Amino acid sequence: MMPTNNGNKALPVERKRALGNPGHQKLPKLAAVSVLPVASLDAPAHLGDVGRAAYLHVVSTCPWVGASDVFSLVKMCEMLDEVAVWQRDIEARGMVLETPNGTLQAHPLIAHVRDARKQIFALASLLGLSPSDRGRIGAGEVQAKSKLQALIDAEKRSK
Repeated sequence: MMPTNNGNKALPVERKRALGNPGHQKLPKLAAVSVLPVASLDAPAHLGDVGRAAYLHVVSTCPWVGASDVFSLVKMCEMLDEVAVWQRDIEARGMVLETPNGTLQAHPLIAHVRDARKQIFALASLLGLSPSDRGRIGAGEVQAKSKLQALIDAEKRSK
């Protein structure tokens, strides 16, 4: 018989370790855990301005996004580029278009933008780009910087 899922998502191993393994489950030994390579700070050349900016923002501010996540990240950035092009067309031609027989209809790209946004949010969720998704994957939580850390960061930026 297959176990039933009560709707709770399994905690990532990192989160179980941080909590002291509350379920007392057997966890992989730390010696068997490998460190994943980080994502490259060089955005793929084929990305447009919007996609490149998103890629650089994610890899520079989300340390949990590793090299193994780059495929999903690049797909998300490509979709952001597509949506930007579609948005420009919608803005240029209007949200409502007149057909050759004189009837009005919504710009057909509006539906594509909506579908693409759903896929973008799904990819962002996989990458842990929202607070709840970061918690789900055990990537940590956003905390306010201490005054000391803020001064250190300001000093680094001024150099």
